[in-house]
Amino acid sequence: MNTWEELVRKVLVGNITGNELNPCFLKKIEAFGINLSQSKEPEKTLLKVITIQSKLYSIAQLPLNSIYPNNVACPKENFQYCNNSRKKQLQYILKNKNDQFLTEILEKLSKKNKLVSPDLLPELLDLGSSYPNLQILITKCIGERGVWLSQFSDKWNYVKNQNGTNDNIFFYGSIDERVCYIKKVHKTKPSHAINLIEKVWENEGFMVRSALIKALKLSLTNNDEPFLEKAINDSRHEVRKHAASLLGCLPQSRLVCRMKTLMTQIATYNTTTELLNIELPSLTNAEMKKNGIQPRMIFLKNYGSKSNQLFQIISKIPPEWWSKFFNKTPLQILEYITKTKWGNIFLLGFAHAAKNFHDEEWIIVFHKFYLNNINQKNNFDFSIDFLYENLPNNLFNILAEQYLKLDNKSTFSDHQPIVTFLLTEHQKWNNTVAEKVIYRIQQTIMQDAHIFHWSIKTVLKRAGFAISPLLYERIKENWPIQSYSWNSWKREIDHFLSILKFRWEIANMKD
Repeated sequence: MNTWEELVRKVLVGNITGNELNPCFLKKIEAFGINLSQSKEPEKTLLKVITIQSKLYSIAQLPLNSIYPNNVACPKENFQYCNNSRKKQLQYILKNKNDQFLTEILEKLSKKNKLVSPDLLPELLDLGSSYPNLQILITKCIGERGVWLSQFSDKWNYVKNQNGTNDNIFFYGSIDERVCYIKKVHKTKPSHAINLIEKVWENEGFMVRSALIKALKLSLTNNDEPFLEKAINDSRHEVRKHAASLLGCLPQSRLVCRMKTLMTQIATYNTTTELLNIELPSLTNAEMKKNGIQPRMIFLKNYGSKSNQLFQIISKIPPEWWSKFFNKTPLQILEYITKTKWGNIFLLGFAHAAKNFHDEEWIIVFHKFYLNNINQKNNFDFSIDFLYENLPNNLFNILAEQYLKLDNKSTFSDHQPIVTFLLTEHQKWNNTVAEKVIYRIQQTIMQDAHIFHWSIKTVLKRAGFAISPLLYERIKENWPIQSYSWNSWKREIDHFLSILKFRWEIANMKD
């Protein structure tokens, strides 16, 4: 327990005297170069230090032993600082630690080549250590002083990692720093990133090997295949699983070709009689290991291990291959396959394949098919929520518009699929979706006087950040304040409009 913690403990239990109080406080505060006069009244010293400490926590840091000489001053800035009004917005956001507001204001500063005020840099750098998704934006807005400051705290190392291109970060950094560096390098120099991984591969534990493979996912290329083919023979199941998952996302990979060949041995289809015959796979352990098939993993309940292996094979085949196999359009294939006894296996396999291969046509068709058949008892013994994870924003809005068109009711209810879909994080609603959703919520308030609608109120919280702030002037109007149910909605509506208004102020303020 350090001096400060020991002091707090003594104060809380009341076991402290004037002789003990001053030395404890003085030692803590003197570390910051601040000297307090001795006092016989410990209470006065306590109040002084609390006042000082509140400022130290927000704007001061005890520096580490920096690798740079102490007499090296911060370089001059190349850009101007933000104006005072923008600074006040930043102060409010940092105080409330709202990363979504911060994203918008940092994007605004970055586009205008403006910097965060120096006195806000420690708080901003601290916040970045807790929100990795903000780190790239933060490094663009902290200027030379922010980069210079980052040397004085381990928590701020991410600034060096974002700005640096020194491979020593990969060889000597923490796991998080190394993974972050590989992600960055792989986007622009994929072959160099693979070379770095191969240099350390044999000496790494399975957890690090798994993490390094997963780091390649967002910028995966066909040139990564040779390395992944080696990794799929790793002694550890965890490493093989992640390598197979990535190979199953490369349409021309040898693994995908093996799955296509295997499928032609398992399935036959007569285009004349439209009969599908399936012989469940009998794979050896070596074949399953080589192809990333998990023999005992259950993805679909009420189905045996071989049926679940069949699902895994289907999920590793590009959806377009099935159009040639069946000689049908995607919608015709889905309508046909549900009538067979293999319906759920193929449907789940098609959905995963559409996700793995980023096939937007199949995702859109599958989504529409799902909406048309959601109430059929024999279809969809599984959730397709995974299909909507990390969608491109334009595709998200296409699907949202489909939802709203097919379900043409004027109001919302908690059990509607659109409600869950709209709660998807980090998606922006286009103006058409935004206006239709808000109109339906307004109609719901008017017509449902005795229903609380928890889920729809949660949608309102998401709407505050999903809707363009430029719509604020239009959306703030036409709320049914005379409705019987208005009082049960007022707090949520006020909160939603206050968020949208603040974002409007961020967007419209001149820098």
